Amino acid sequence: MSKIEMARKIADQNPSLDRKGLIEAFISQLNMTKAGATTYAYNLSKGQPKAEKSAKVAKSTRAKTVTEISRAELPKQSKQERMAMIKDVASKQKQLEAESQKQDLDVMQAEIDEYVKEAQAYVASLSSPTRKFIGMAE
Repeated sequence: MSKIEMARKIADQNPSLDRKGLIEAFISQLNMTKAGATTYAYNLSKGQPKAEKSAKVAKSTRAKTVTEISRAELPKQSKQERMAMIKDVASKQKQLEAESQKQDLDVMQAEIDEYVKEAQAYVASLSSPTRKFIGMAE
């Protein structure tokens, strides 16, 4: 049995696998490289109807950016509705940016705290004359 036939058999036996899962199955079961498995998955999918998007992708909660609001959507609404939608999107963007910045600040603060602890431990390990010399006398 050829490798493509074995790959087709794996795909037929696992119809619920998405593209990524199929590639992983080819890698593990047929000892393929990622590139080879990707090629086989692509070749087997030619002519096949497109699979439904995974629930994770379909239920994406990412807010649309102002530029992603389609031009077809906007004309269907009144000017006030369009402005409200744009303000809502801009507000969500600002909120996401603020949350991201807070997370970044939290990470930086943790790194600073760790550095301070290390510096304090280093200074504590120095002899008394050395601490006096560098101006850290007790």
